[in-house]
Amino acid sequence: MNLEAIFEANALTIAAIGRGAPWHWANLSRAIAQIGPAYDGLQDAESPWAPWKTLNFAAMMRAQPNRLCAVVATARNEGPYLLEWIAHQRAVGFEHVFIYTNDNTDGSEIVLRLLHEAGVITLIESSNGPGCAPQKKSYEHSVHLLRPLREFEWVAYFDIDEFVIPDQRFNYDIRNFLNDGMARLRGHPPGAVLLNWDWYGSDGHVRRSDGLVQRRFTVRRDYGTVKCIAHLPSITRMDYVHTPDFTVRLVNSSFNPTTITPWQVLPIDYSGARLNHYFHKSFEEFANKKFRGIGDQPVDGVGRDFNSFFQWQPNAVSGSKREPPAALMDRVERNMADLAHIPGVSEAVQDTVGAHKRIADAMFGGDIGAAYAVAERAATEDWMRSQV
Repeated sequence: MNLEAIFEANALTIAAIGRGAPWHWANLSRAIAQIGPAYDGLQDAESPWAPWKTLNFAAMMRAQPNRLCAVVATARNEGPYLLEWIAHQRAVGFEHVFIYTNDNTDGSEIVLRLLHEAGVITLIESSNGPGCAPQKKSYEHSVHLLRPLREFEWVAYFDIDEFVIPDQRFNYDIRNFLNDGMARLRGHPPGAVLLNWDWYGSDGHVRRSDGLVQRRFTVRRDYGTVKCIAHLPSITRMDYVHTPDFTVRLVNSSFNPTTITPWQVLPIDYSGARLNHYFHKSFEEFANKKFRGIGDQPVDGVGRDFNSFFQWQPNAVSGSKREPPAALMDRVERNMADLAHIPGVSEAVQDTVGAHKRIADAMFGGDIGAAYAVAERAATEDWMRSQV
């Protein structure tokens, strides 16, 4: 089946269910959706819209959202972090989590399948052909073909290392944040709310340690780059993974109109919400990030450069320390405990922790400390050459 046939089948299914009435998907099967290489063309969102793609999109737009907000993510080899990240999204008030996988090798597919079967998340498993950028493919699938997503008016597109922190005056709840903003806009939604990154470094950690990501890393700096919470009925595509193509204006975290150039919103605005971005973690964990590749690039393409681990760190001049809100972390930990009690989940997560350690040890011959010293020296020398 080619992509046009997929669009055609989806549009006809919607027509058969709807018959002119608002439709929703609350009672859909919990079977795990599979999107193979036949869907790879979704990443080419800039190509002209063929008739069936246009009809499919028109059919999807007929949905009447009956829930407020969900979050969509892609996850490749993120096993040790899944419970904290999912628990956080639930703790801040997102009503559902949709996760796309792409050719995982760390055992995290088992964790996600267990959570899917328990109704905690909706899992979509993607396998990709050569040259396919999995994150672009997945996000475009969510806009054009993920029918259950149309239950929701607002959809956040975050990575597994990104944790939104709504302001304390909203009780750290994304629903309060969105409802307050919409009240001030008198019900006229923007195309998306753009949230500035709050960029967190490694705190000098070489090896991975136990504990929550948000507690282990606290040195951070302001950062202009943004991710979005999109108003789903107002966007036409998500192939640019930071922000959508939209039909109406964009706003910052204060719900004030803003523009983006090209990934950044300046001045930085954290007054309504911030998006904590734990890019580095420890050097061992960064090595695993490098191994799995970059989400918006083909898996068989170029991975992360170790130079970025050292050169993008917050430092004594650019950085400061910020602890996560205690009240919110209490909610996160309670949610994590609930997830960990699902049969098989804790054991599957521990298996992924072991897999990550083996990957890092294999990369460095078991001597991560020596590899850290070599990489740090190379990054310093590269930076010094760039200053000449």
